[in-house]
Amino acid sequence: MPVIRKNKICPFVQIPFRDCYCFNLNSRYIEPAIYYCGNHFTACEIYKKNISVKERHSDKKLSSEYVA
Repeated sequence: MPVIRKNKICPFVQIPFRDCYCFNLNSRYIEPAIYYCGNHFTACEIYKKNISVKERHSDKKLSSEYVA
């Protein structure tokens, strides 16, 4: 029986940042876009930089929601 692998894609593909490989896709960025925007997005420096920004905003939102 074949093994079914579920591939994950970068959560920023739907709404990419300006510096994302998939933002302005051209022949220069096809290979890194396939690699990093696909299953290897956690190794991407652009992802790492922006996920920390996203987490900081989420933390601020959560902490402000619980302030009485």
